Amino acid sequence: MGPEFEQEIEEEIEEEHRPRLKELLDRYMAGDSHEHTVFSNPESRHEADYTFEQVFNYVKKEMNEGENHMEFVVFAEHPSDAGNPELVDGLALLEHQKQIHEFSTQQELGPKLISGVETSIISADGQVDVPGEVLSQMDFVIASKHDLRKVFPESGGNPSAEQLTAMYLGLMDNLNIDVIGHPNRYVAEDVLKSMDWDGLIAQAKESHTALEINVNAPMPDWLIQKVVEGGAPIFIGTDAHTLQEYQRLPNEAQIETVDNRLDHPLGLKISFWKKMSKILRSLESAGANPEQVVTSSYARLNNWLIQEKDQRLNVWENES
Repeated sequence: MGPEFEQEIEEEIEEEHRPRLKELLDRYMAGDSHEHTVFSNPESRHEADYTFEQVFNYVKKEMNEGENHMEFVVFAEHPSDAGNPELVDGLALLEHQKQIHEFSTQQELGPKLISGVETSIISADGQVDVPGEVLSQMDFVIASKHDLRKVFPESGGNPSAEQLTAMYLGLMDNLNIDVIGHPNRYVAEDVLKSMDWDGLIAQAKESHTALEINVNAPMPDWLIQKVVEGGAPIFIGTDAHTLQEYQRLPNEAQIETVDNRLDHPLGLKISFWKKMSKILRSLESAGANPEQVVTSSYARLNNWLIQEKDQRLNVWENES
């Protein structure tokens, strides 16, 4: 990590910048979304170290004080190994969700918990690794591409822009899928730019399927601008795999000193905050209405999720 990079972030978190970043955080992201727990750990792959109870207690104790308040946590567990996804019955997901619901009813204070799944794409037409009868019972469903070598073996897992466009359109037709996860991730820039984003965004808007801006793999500015202008629902996901990734605004009293993924001499997860602040400013520059960002409040996210996908309303259209 070079000195210029460190200087940029240290300037970003100086006191004079904090009020504006806090304002943008409150405007577009009221909680943490797309989080993983030990449930996501298959035998062959390590994903997370903590249970959902530990996440809840961590957020309640360490985050929900003053400016770091979080209204919700959305879990999105892997049902099979994301590095080698395969069709599963998904029944363990329903048991996991039952445990989260039972735990939540016993809590008087703290973030609201939403139980979900990050289902992996396993076919070129948008089939995923959990049956529809299970997905239809989940609070939240995000569908993401991970290792596509089995899906597109002829290209070694590197589909064309046309193939990716068709795959995402297939996902949007699935009434069980709420969000397309990190749609720009694992895609070369030239392929990404060649995709039919006008068509995809129009279909996302029509089908009420949100497009995720993933903090671990942020959308480029040009794509954020397209999504905002096109009116598709937006979902911001931190894709956290460690408690340290739940850090909100840099706060010296609450900065974690241990981070097993990205370190900074001061203890701050510096790369994460750089990505988050850039996303917030990109949304602001694009003129995003908070109503378009479904993670901008718990009430908005909850109301959006409890409606049938084909009956959701793009309420921000009347306010832009």
